[in-house]
Amino acid sequence: MIRTFPPVHSVIGLSSMLRAVRAHLDAGPVEVQAREALSRLFPSRSHILLDSGTSALVLALQATRPDGAPPVVALPGYCCPDVASAAIGAGYSIVLYDLDPLSLAPDLPSLRHALRCGATHVVLVHFYGIIQDVDAVASAIGNPDVTIIEDAAQAAGGSRLGIQAGGQAALGIMSFGRGKGINAGGGGALLVSGNFDMGSVAPVLSSKFDSFRSLGSTAATSLLSNPWIYGLPRVLPGLGIGETHYVPAGIPRSASLTTQVLLPSAIAENARSLPGRRLLAAFYDAEFDRGLRVRALGGQDRGDGGALRFAVRVSRAEDRLRFESLARLGVVRSYPRTLAAYPEIRAAIHSDGPLLRGADELAETTFTLPTHGGISERVAGQIVRALEDRP
Repeated sequence: MIRTFPPVHSVIGLSSMLRAVRAHLDAGPVEVQAREALSRLFPSRSHILLDSGTSALVLALQATRPDGAPPVVALPGYCCPDVASAAIGAGYSIVLYDLDPLSLAPDLPSLRHALRCGATHVVLVHFYGIIQDVDAVASAIGNPDVTIIEDAAQAAGGSRLGIQAGGQAALGIMSFGRGKGINAGGGGALLVSGNFDMGSVAPVLSSKFDSFRSLGSTAATSLLSNPWIYGLPRVLPGLGIGETHYVPAGIPRSASLTTQVLLPSAIAENARSLPGRRLLAAFYDAEFDRGLRVRALGGQDRGDGGALRFAVRVSRAEDRLRFESLARLGVVRSYPRTLAAYPEIRAAIHSDGPLLRGADELAETTFTLPTHGGISERVAGQIVRALEDRP
């Protein structure tokens, strides 16, 4: 029996939202409480609370910009375009590296080629709560002068060897927005070890408008956690639900007051929801016939993952059409094109490397299934039966 947990609105609901509104009149210890909650999660890291994970990556790159060398960062060819917009916003050129299409780990020969092309920084992404081995990648690179930035926006509380994702590398990026395990209505954080001095960079202060926008985002996310309601906004024109567009990075701003208010509850709610997400991922994993029509990615049966979404590759075109018809249940095509396919990103590419075969395959065939607390055993079973074309 799958045990699911209450959707986000049951915990981060009306009472927290009212607290956020009251906080506009009396900020009090709100920021202190938010920082303490994040410090408990990452006790060996200092942090900067920001308006988004994109802003966190911009600041990380700006603060570690190399002296006397062109700023070039290696990014995975398959990932959210916001990662590339942050690099461009920080003034970096880009080299793309390939991914293993099953584990979503960096393809090491491709990554080494990116470094030979002049990359001084590497962004390593934990996709869908699948936690990568940062130490293994650093060892394979074999150059301590290369700065590894750990993008844990999708880590959703996953860990490796007892270390929270985002705290493995010297620099880590967190996101607290819609679709993330820690949903505080938006915002993010830059996590920093003692090896870096962040005194040279500082975000612009957020406004009251930013706070009310975060409040609205939280309410919308709570509503959309119901799979039957989720289908409605997906079919309405102009909302862009489930779409991925290139959006230029803005000037980094501090986290809104709403994000600061909601962050402690969001961290606690993610911890409560994590076992349920892992159980749903295990359910999907057991139901699908691995290696045939639907193939699960990344070893989601590991007990330390964040299970933000359950990623699968679908090889046959007719099966992909079936997957696309289940958007109303939260089954979505994930990143349908590589970063090289965006004209804005293409213009910032420093040099071309080998063909990104793994990234191309992932963009063509990858879908993700919902694991959040609004998905019951009955709905999960319905998804599996429809995707496998079972009676």
